[in-house]
Amino acid sequence: MNKIKVTQAKVAKQITNSNFRMKYERDEFNSVQNKLYKEVLFGLSNFSESEIKAIPYKEQNRINKTHRHAQSILNIWKQELCNNIVNDLFKALFPKSSITKELNEEYGDLIDPTFKNFVNFKDLGISKKQIVNKLITHNVLPKNFFELNESK
Repeated sequence: MNKIKVTQAKVAKQITNSNFRMKYERDEFNSVQNKLYKEVLFGLSNFSESEIKAIPYKEQNRINKTHRHAQSILNIWKQELCNNIVNDLFKALFPKSSITKELNEEYGDLIDPTFKNFVNFKDLGISKKQIVNKLITHNVLPKNFFELNESK
């Protein structure tokens, strides 16, 4: 019993004496860019109920349509990246296998737009900037996205 109290006291002392700080990731985007990015990525779920009620119906439809389009683009992109990873893995594990070669040729770049890829961007090594660039390329985000700021 005494040993537990000593251990708890040591842990409490270490926590209070250490430079324990929560580190948050900061990106290079400003509030206008982040708002637009979140609107495209998360759609109406990015808004509160009261905010949604204040948004006109046509605008809600536009947000939903843009969101679905962005999700489709990103989902296909994630499938392509996962396919490349799996293909490279099979090539590394079975470099001389004819089955590996046939599978890669036949199914290596197979994409199913209805399949939802749940691998997250972080696990695929995709940064927020890469996502933005992909969405700009597909005209989901404006070409001047990186120049947007509070004054525009």
